[in-house]
Amino acid sequence: MKDYKHYREPRRRQAKSEPLPRRAPDQSSMRLCLDRRGLSYALAVGNGWYLSLEANDNQPRIVIPCTNSAGRAYWQARFIYDTPNVKRYQSPKYAAEDSIVVVWPDKPATRAAVVEGPMDALAAAMCGYIGVGIMGNRPSNAVMRNIVAVLPTQGFIVVPDLDSVEAGGFIAGKLALAGRRVTVKLPVGAKDLSRMAQVDRERLLND
Repeated sequence: MKDYKHYREPRRRQAKSEPLPRRAPDQSSMRLCLDRRGLSYALAVGNGWYLSLEANDNQPRIVIPCTNSAGRAYWQARFIYDTPNVKRYQSPKYAAEDSIVVVWPDKPATRAAVVEGPMDALAAAMCGYIGVGIMGNRPSNAVMRNIVAVLPTQGFIVVPDLDSVEAGGFIAGKLALAGRRVTVKLPVGAKDLSRMAQVDRERLLND
């Protein structure tokens, strides 16, 4: 028989967490990076994005906060240049679990666009949609549950990258099983939503 006099409730394992990387004093190179891609610096800043030189290395990176069900700090840090010998994204050294990037547009939105990367999510928000970046093309069931929990009333458009078109059907199927309205649309004239011209993004999402 267990001696409850000396029994202690087992300590719960705490999810790892660490502070967000420190903000760089000069944010101008982030603006230049986003301007080159036709993306909104003001909207990015409004969603908590900022430039850091301390996101796991000393490279200039855009820190992009994530949302997860545990409410803990998680982030993606995107290198501001497209240099092949430098890792494009950095992130904390612990698991992302159900973390997603959510980019809110300037005005209330009734639909969300599920895309692969944070830059694509920002592009969707520029078109008036809630941008949801899943940071890959095969989201776990936990990620899909978090998307539905964060956006309980929205319908969805899924826009996969052209090099992973099959992911669009996979993600759409998961959302449909959750009882959500969903359509799939493919980028036109570019690999992904963020590389399209703004007029083409709006035409794709709104047609």
